[in-house]
Amino acid sequence: PATWGFTQLERKLFGLAVRGGRLYYAVAEGPQIWSVRINADGSFGTARWELDVTDLPSTNEIASIVFDPQGRMILAQRGPQVGSFDYSVFAEAHTSSVVRYEREFPDDPTTPGTWVETPDSYAIGTPPEGTNASGGIALGPNFDEETGSFSGACSAYLWSTGDALRDNLDVDAPLDPPAQVHGLQGNAHTLVRPQNDPPTLSFFADYDGNTEDDQATAQGHVGAIAIWQTCEGAPETYVAPPVLPPPSPIRPERSSSATFARTSAAVRSSSSPSIRPLERGVRSHCMSAPPASRSWPTSSCSRPARSPAGCEICPAMATRRARR
Repeated sequence: PATWGFTQLERKLFGLAVRGGRLYYAVAEGPQIWSVRINADGSFGTARWELDVTDLPSTNEIASIVFDPQGRMILAQRGPQVGSFDYSVFAEAHTSSVVRYEREFPDDPTTPGTWVETPDSYAIGTPPEGTNASGGIALGPNFDEETGSFSGACSAYLWSTGDALRDNLDVDAPLDPPAQVHGLQGNAHTLVRPQNDPPTLSFFADYDGNTEDDQATAQGHVGAIAIWQTCEGAPETYVAPPVLPPPSPIRPERSSSATFARTSAAVRSSSSPSIRPLERGVRSHCMSAPPASRSWPTSSCSRPARSPAGCEICPAMATRRARR
């Protein structure tokens, strides 16, 4: 079908990213990149056009947006949807690019925007065109040569999803098989063309481990990618809420059942002028405290006080605890 039932191109959004208090998004028509301010209350402010994506081999949609540590915007295209009867092809392959835009510095008043009009590009896949992307990009830790692991600086390595990433073994530095790798290509995010073209300074990983020649017809099966990375010095973004202990039965210790019954009745009572009821959410904590801390609801304690733990106890008892 011509539209697949999707909305019109000028209303169809795909790639999303947040930076500097703004939500960046890709519009299929063009394609274009827009952004909108995120207000303090979570509502949206005024939308702003950022740039037109032009002069690429295709006008495929922008499926992913990421920003590198220097504030440059990296975009990944994904080919049009395909509905093959045998589910071998989900998206048109070999026509999508990964490109990088940077801010004009200084700003050029003769251009309509603040981004350079011609982006840098990455070679995705070993075929000469370098347009084997399939829409997913993410930044991850740098590769540490000494340890042989990805444990270096944060957001230093760019990972791109793609199809047939090694389907050209006849390059200047001959590659060993396999050729049919559908999955990931990883390289330093600084290696834009003409560097790393063809991408021999890259890592490749197949998404399902099947790299047989018959996989050449499987296209568009990989898409988005997300990478979890823990960066030293990153601000704390999540604060766990306080968790109260679960309710537990009150078991009298060294007290008669009559005394325990009177104590429980006093805790439940809200009519006595000398005893205030426990607040909701504090009851279980106070109930499970040692017997000494809940001995106040008797005739010997007429003015209960609030303890540091949030329970009501006798002032004399609070004094004794402070001295300890």
